[in-house]
Amino acid sequence: MDRAAGDKLIRIRAHRMDDAVQVEISDSGPGVEFPDRIFQPFFTTKESGMGMGLAICRSIIVSHGGRLWVEENQPRGATFIFTLPLEAKPTR
Repeated sequence: MDRAAGDKLIRIRAHRMDDAVQVEISDSGPGVEFPDRIFQPFFTTKESGMGMGLAICRSIIVSHGGRLWVEENQPRGATFIFTLPLEAKPTR
């Protein structure tokens, strides 16, 4: 949100959905320019970025049985959403 003009708002919301918890992190920034690519390893929109942060976040969430995605806010901004099961499943 460094490039966002005016008020910079971040909203965090968590709620239960059946047997999972869903967390939403919303902002009022410029949004996500490449929502279909931002979770790919080595894809970055920052000059000094490595492109690993969101790929790692997604792999951790998926490995715990969850899901991570991004949605566009109107009139501006983005919401990153992830779900995780309420109960951990044993792994072998």
